[in-house]
Amino acid sequence: MARLAPVSRRPRRWPSVGVLCAVAGAVATLPATGAAATLVVSATADNGPGTCLPGACTLRDALANVKAGDAILVPAGRYVATKLAGNGVFPADGSGWSLQGAGAGQTIIDGGGLGRTFAFYAQATFTGVTVTGGVAPNAGCACGGAFEVRQGGALTLISSVVEENSAPSGGGGIDVDTASRATLRDVVVRRNSTPASASSPRPGRAAG
Repeated sequence: MARLAPVSRRPRRWPSVGVLCAVAGAVATLPATGAAATLVVSATADNGPGTCLPGACTLRDALANVKAGDAILVPAGRYVATKLAGNGVFPADGSGWSLQGAGAGQTIIDGGGLGRTFAFYAQATFTGVTVTGGVAPNAGCACGGAFEVRQGGALTLISSVVEENSAPSGGGGIDVDTASRATLRDVVVRRNSTPASASSPRPGRAAG
């Protein structure tokens, strides 16, 4: 598996990334007020956002309700987006939470070709997932098909795969602005696409 070093605070673009991990049980833990929660996704359907309840929680529900210190557990399955959420397909805001999949080949988060998969303004860690099917819109920076990490966002991606995403400008897989950062560990980035003109290295920019 390809290994990429942690990323500095400079604009970076990668094509794809991967993760291998196990997911724990299938019952959400409901915490006392102020305590960290474990939100367990129980359906692959893209409903919500609504309340994430034990046995009735979609990925969109969990992302809408996650708080600092919380963990989202996403069992094996393909989670295909059917709607947009602002600048991306799935919301990813807040600070200090984590998302754990069952492994890069088992938990697949698919943007469905509707837009970039995550417009990432959060400070969070993703482990053991594949992120695919993201298509950045031809507006704004037109970059970051899987992850557009912006406005102080901090993405840590572990044992994961980012593949088959695209962007009109650059960063077919991942784009990071100068105010943000991304750290990749045991990640595979592959088969992401940008136009040939966008993948030519330029000052202050990495191709991908």
